[in-house]
Amino acid sequence: MNNYNVSFASCDDTIIHKIFAGRPRDLEDARILLKKNMKALDIAYIKKWLREFSDIAGRNLVRELEKIE
Repeated sequence: MNNYNVSFASCDDTIIHKIFAGRPRDLEDARILLKKNMKALDIAYIKKWLREFSDIAGRNLVRELEKIE
């Protein structure tokens, strides 16, 4: 934009961040992104990072993903 490089988070990364945040609206956003983009997502990548962040979050983020899939 206007000769500036603009970076955007991938859909996969957005889902990871939404699940990490864990608020009801974020989880609903993650569910919608999953539903609309399932064929294009790298679920293994998403689960890898959710496992990494689970200790920091103090909860099982992969399980939260599986609840909304």
